[in-house]
Amino acid sequence: MTEISAAAEQIKQTLTVDELDTLPIVEKRKAWDAAARAATLPEGVTFEEFKFNGVRCVMHAANEVKDSDQLILYLHGGGLVEGSAETAREWCCRLAKATLYPVLAVDYSLAPEHPYPTAINEVIGVCESVLDDARFSLLSIGADSTGAILALNALIQLRDKQKSLPLSCFFLSPSLDLSFSGNSITANSKSDLLVSLSVLKHCAQLYCGGAKLDSPEISPLFADLHGLPPTLVHVDESELVLDDSVRLKEKIRAADGDVELVIMQGLWHVWPTWGDFPESTMATEQIAEHIRLHRRKIG
Repeated sequence: MTEISAAAEQIKQTLTVDELDTLPIVEKRKAWDAAARAATLPEGVTFEEFKFNGVRCVMHAANEVKDSDQLILYLHGGGLVEGSAETAREWCCRLAKATLYPVLAVDYSLAPEHPYPTAINEVIGVCESVLDDARFSLLSIGADSTGAILALNALIQLRDKQKSLPLSCFFLSPSLDLSFSGNSITANSKSDLLVSLSVLKHCAQLYCGGAKLDSPEISPLFADLHGLPPTLVHVDESELVLDDSVRLKEKIRAADGDVELVIMQGLWHVWPTWGDFPESTMATEQIAEHIRLHRRKIG
């Protein structure tokens, strides 16, 4: 196994697998939000709340921002039942400072109170509202974990509606197959330090209701993936959802798309969002360069 930094190793020693329990989802949400609000935030970033198509969003902008009208839209993970714009705040601040573009975190509705298709409809509505707003343009779209389901579905629907697409997109440990058919679900059942299949399946059922788990609308890995923006994916080799990233790369390339897959060793699910340590900084800089590269291509 590749040696990781001392800072990463220190975090790694604190990790525990999220097993299915009886704690109410509302209490889990409160605890996660409280922990996120207690985190130390990078200096030099301001916050502003917006509503796009009626959906609350939080914009994170570095003081030395390049173009305040060009947005990176970000969708948090959490199984589509937990997480919020607040739980993504520390990471969005670092991303805003690294890219010098504002990062707009979407506070989409969560299951089970709001099952499919509420969240995806909200995200598409936000994207279309941003695209129609003369103040802004959509530079890139990114997501972690199950947030990638919403991001990829939004890209597919924008493409099919012949709307303008972002110049690039990026995913952190994307979970894109809620039927959990990837080989890594079994192969990495003992190596994933955070995620359990029982929790994945539970969240999927809460989100999907009666919809088919392998339908393209629920699991966009099975959709037609032609015509997507250049895509960057980060994942660790130990993850249950590793094969979602591998298959995403294969499908995009088969459709003649532009995709780069970075597979790390010795880390964990969505590690770039876990604070400022060497491996996280490296991933953030790679994402920033990916966004800058495809921004430069249009002049």
